[in-house]
Amino acid sequence: MIRQFKVKVNKKDYHVEVEEVASAVATSPIADVAKKKMENTVTKESSFKKKKSAITFAVGTKCEIKAPLPGVVGEIFVKKSKTVQAGDKVLILEAMKMENAILAPATGKIECIAVKTGDSVLGQQLLLTLVC
Repeated sequence: MIRQFKVKVNKKDYHVEVEEVASAVATSPIADVAKKKMENTVTKESSFKKKKSAITFAVGTKCEIKAPLPGVVGEIFVKKSKTVQAGDKVLILEAMKMENAILAPATGKIECIAVKTGDSVLGQQLLLTLVC
């Protein structure tokens, strides 16, 4: 079956004829490669998250959560003495026009919050302390 289309590109009209050769949807080899790369990325990300949440600390261990890069503290989601689970979002660090979620590395109780919303922080500066 031949189908005709009128296509406009850069304000210029083109008449195009397209012939259907198979009833199934055809994909290009490039699309297949891109799909495989995306699947591999998702697999790597999910396994990375599993590895990150598997970190355990001895009871009573103090864990300092530091800024991974310089930025501005956006929103703080926790309060002092609040219990958080491993992987919970504790605050947002705005850096390089992006919002970076800072996650709790382990389950524990917030002992100290060393920053407040709007503070500028340097890389490796203490943000908060967590007691496991």
